Amino acid sequence: DLIADKKIVWHIGRTKPNQIKLSPSKLIRAPLKSGSHSDILLVAYDSSMYSYFIQTGPLSSSVLDDFNNILRFINNLSTKILNDLKIRPAPEDHGWNFRVRYENALGKDKISSDKTLSEAFSNSKLIICTYPSTNFSEAMSSNIPTVMIYFKELWELKPEFDELLIKLTKVNIVFSDPVKAAKHVNDISNSPEIWWNSIDVISARKDFKVMCGDVSEDWLEEWS
Repeated sequence: DLIADKKIVWHIGRTKPNQIKLSPSKLIRAPLKSGSHSDILLVAYDSSMYSYFIQTGPLSSSVLDDFNNILRFINNLSTKILNDLKIRPAPEDHGWNFRVRYENALGKDKISSDKTLSEAFSNSKLIICTYPSTNFSEAMSSNIPTVMIYFKELWELKPEFDELLIKLTKVNIVFSDPVKAAKHVNDISNSPEIWWNSIDVISARKDFKVMCGDVSEDWLEEWS
């Protein structure tokens, strides 16, 4: 921020004078293809074993703490949900071998075989994101019921998101406690769309879109 003449951001809020808000390029895409909508998809986190730059989120051995918290969430899911669960490890391994770790903990059949994230979304009736980053915005914009488990002890978010985070937490989109997150997923798993389309959840989703995921009808001109 301090060395750039201009910096492109996707969110609104207390932006700095050199920041320009444009439509999120990751959310500019063709509609998702029709899929089976039968899976409960968990999008897994991964990060380098060694810290080599400053970033928010789990670093070094705390990445394993995050992984163990996710396993705690999974271990509190009902048998029925476990049958539908698919894990999508990060496409690039950073040394932790999380694909193998998930296979050892849950079985190889629990690893998603979908080639792309969009394909995995299309085959899902519920998306579980495990970190507050781009994939969460993509999931929220897909209109597929989405939950995020984010361990606030390991992530430092900007203060301008505090109010939005409170609202998303209140309507059970965002969780920091893996046991509470599992209970919610157990409760809604039969018909997650009923919860997703409830009035309070729709209101929170709209607030998220305005602040973090609003794609302008003139996005091409914006980026030109």
